[in-house]
Amino acid sequence: MTVRDAMTWKYWFYEVWLPRLARIPSDRAARGLDRLGRLLAVWPGRFAQTLDQVRRVRLALNVEWDDRQVTQRLLEGLPRFHARDYLLDHCDLNQLDQLFDVEGWEPVARLMESGTGVVLLGSHLGAHLCGVHWLLRRRDAIRLLVQRPCHVSSFLNEVFDRCGDLPQREFFLKRGLPPALAIERVMTARSALRKGMSIYLNGDIPWYGPNTRVGRLLGQPHRLISLWADLAAVARAPVVTMFCGYRPGGRHRLVFDPPRTILPGQESQAVRDYLIRLELEIARYPHEAVAHLLWPCFGPPREASSSTASACNPASTPSSSTPPLSWPAQAGEAGTDQEPAPGGLPVVPRPHSAVVTAAGAATLTDDLPCRPSASVRLEMTCKSAEPFNP
Repeated sequence: MTVRDAMTWKYWFYEVWLPRLARIPSDRAARGLDRLGRLLAVWPGRFAQTLDQVRRVRLALNVEWDDRQVTQRLLEGLPRFHARDYLLDHCDLNQLDQLFDVEGWEPVARLMESGTGVVLLGSHLGAHLCGVHWLLRRRDAIRLLVQRPCHVSSFLNEVFDRCGDLPQREFFLKRGLPPALAIERVMTARSALRKGMSIYLNGDIPWYGPNTRVGRLLGQPHRLISLWADLAAVARAPVVTMFCGYRPGGRHRLVFDPPRTILPGQESQAVRDYLIRLELEIARYPHEAVAHLLWPCFGPPREASSSTASACNPASTPSSSTPPLSWPAQAGEAGTDQEPAPGGLPVVPRPHSAVVTAAGAATLTDDLPCRPSASVRLEMTCKSAEPFNP
């Protein structure tokens, strides 16, 4: 530890306080976090700034809630959000089961037990890393295609550092990843799905470049990473959207939506439907949307160039003011995906062979029936227009 470390709140929160809280019963630990949250809620100037964000999102979602009450609960929940999965570190499997109210897991478990690779689609809403913790306690054959999260439990760090067949370290992403390594990550993920492993990704990450699509989230147009949809179509893997939230006494609710199939050509629609589903969850639990209400990358753009404004034209994406509650029926009918990837290439995934181009992107091809010139460029080296806090 350096003197500089000792002067940051993260050191005292993650290195001193949370490890002690994790050793006491979960209900008492949750009360300790709640008390800290009540102190943060009265921090000068913080309430008014957050109130403006809450009001903006309420108007964007066209819902009714008490702005001041939501703001109060949002700020009070900050310590629990930042605690991530620390409080689960010393729980055995039986204790973990008692802390989670789980819905929709049985169909997902049957798919995994049958050897089917599943795309698990998460977000940054609520206790998202607690949901990941719960999953990894039950299934070894799950890999995270995300940036490596920091300040997590010792259990998650142990999983991240394990060796063996297709270790987790070969799946982690980061901004500025060299093109060759980025391609290797994506090819590894596709191979893992075909071997019956499941891949977890977040679908709410603002990004620019290949494997992104434009969507509207909380009233703002964003270009979001859509690699999950491309992988699901390429590997013919079912997609399961999941959410993990908070309940009193250190408990959690964990919800798995029914598995869905994304056919080639339906990727853009799948992204739009996912964002609608995410907005519905935020409307139900706005006090848990710490990331979506407080992180700059989800707010209004600070300044947009003409090219960015063109790419994220609100008129080019459908309104989500009256969203459907489920994805469209896909009874053997492939939709038409006209969303071009940057550079004008149509994005229609086709599995099997991979060709690395001079531009540092991978093109997947196959002899499946598909419209001419179909390709998918899988690349993870572009930069986000806004800061992103994983």
